[in-house]
Amino acid sequence: MHLWQQFLSSWNGISFFYNDYISQPEDIQLYTDAAPSIGFGGYYSGRWFASEWPPEFSHLAQQSDSPSSTLFEIYPVIIAAILWGHEWSKHIILIHSDNSAVVDIINKGRSQVQDLGSRLRHTSHASSTVFCYHLQLNPRLEDLSHASREAILNGLAPSTLSAYLTSWNCFKAYHSYYQIPFPLLDVWSICNFVTHAHSNLKIRASTVQTYLSGINFILKLATGEQCHSISHSHVTMLTKGLRKREPASSARRLPLTSDLLSQCICTLRSGYMSPSIDRTLECMFLLAFFGFLRCSELAPSTSAFNPAIHPSLSDISAHTPDSLIYTLKKSKTDQFGKSCPIYIFRLNSFISPFEPISEYVLSRYANKASPQEPLFLTENGKMATRFWFNKHFLKVLGASGISPEHYSLHSFRIGAATTAASAGISDETIRVMGRWSSEAYRLYIHNNFNDLLQAQALISSFKPLGVF
Repeated sequence: MHLWQQFLSSWNGISFFYNDYISQPEDIQLYTDAAPSIGFGGYYSGRWFASEWPPEFSHLAQQSDSPSSTLFEIYPVIIAAILWGHEWSKHIILIHSDNSAVVDIINKGRSQVQDLGSRLRHTSHASSTVFCYHLQLNPRLEDLSHASREAILNGLAPSTLSAYLTSWNCFKAYHSYYQIPFPLLDVWSICNFVTHAHSNLKIRASTVQTYLSGINFILKLATGEQCHSISHSHVTMLTKGLRKREPASSARRLPLTSDLLSQCICTLRSGYMSPSIDRTLECMFLLAFFGFLRCSELAPSTSAFNPAIHPSLSDISAHTPDSLIYTLKKSKTDQFGKSCPIYIFRLNSFISPFEPISEYVLSRYANKASPQEPLFLTENGKMATRFWFNKHFLKVLGASGISPEHYSLHSFRIGAATTAASAGISDETIRVMGRWSSEAYRLYIHNNFNDLLQAQALISSFKPLGVF
């Protein structure tokens, strides 16, 4: 044991025992390339990296009229060794390089380029990210890195992350279809991808822009840097031009205003399906409208109920004898789950939401329901999802004599804002009721023909002071 302790304490790591498997140069191949004006990259066994030059390289041109191309060409080889070198130990590797000086340096193990080694050591870890790091991590560090990656991804909504992954897969499929190396990130390649997605895949220009955002996001995860080609003026002008070539879109979503809501409530109270489903839908209609709710704030897209984030029976509570509170656990503008109270009042109206919702909650509790059960249930006793709610919403519209075309669940929120504006409610109050943090609520206020007529009549009859 003393012999081994003495040996290991001074061992240089070199072993004469190689793997039983004898590899050939063709088995492990590395491809690298560099462009001093753009950046560098490498490809190895289905994996790749690409990046702009570290800040240290920008000073080379200032220090020398003709900086060594060898330095630029060997840098991606060093980065590849940092990333994947642990897989090459005791193997033969074939490195493809178009620089003869780099070939000599690799084969001889030394360089005539002054200060090359110190420069490379200084910059070798410049491109490390949480998703692409150079070190072999021990289990404890790996756990920390995993937690960091999870936290970064949790910063995005699952639907957004899914859309970004779809865009990345589309970008990869584009490279495969045209049989070009992946990924090409220059302006020319990005423009070609945009045209391919729009012209060949029939993806709208607005959706292609979302795809570009997804590609940029994935690249930032991998390299820590954004792709500047995506924000290039040529890409911007291309998407704008493609958008102008698109046919005019169909009519925008229509608002479900208070008068249309009254027609729907009348249909439900007259008997649409079973009494329990009619009562459930009535409460959902009224809560969506008077709460200015987004679709996801009332009916989740998933069927897997999670009481920590989805609407539960306990989210409806009494506030005063004439008001209720619907506690919104999480929303688009409240990603940290601070929760927000939505007040529901007793109104002197046919569509007053207080009475139906109060009776619904009391009846659920009377039937031994748990406070942690879903707030709204289907005929099968499952959580009411967005698909289920939308299906019945469109059917109720049709049964009420309203064409369901151009209506969606977002029509409740649009209709509430439009009705509030028509009733003369202040902009600030509308912003508070809809929980808007910007001027975006103005986009939801749809003015009908009579509103425009009355507005122009008022303008034409207005006389400034001193004019008779």
